[in-house]
Amino acid sequence: MADLVAYTAYAHVNKHSLNEFAWDWYTRYLAANDPAGSPQQIV
Repeated sequence: MADLVAYTAYAHVNKHSLNEFAWDWYTRYLAANDPAGSPQQIV
């Protein structure tokens, strides 16, 4: 499950033609449960 969540956030942040099918997964499935409201960049 953690891999799927991580990939969903990755596809949301790093959009390119090969992961276009997953661009909206984060918004559809995870954003409502994320206290930050969006993926955060790790510095």
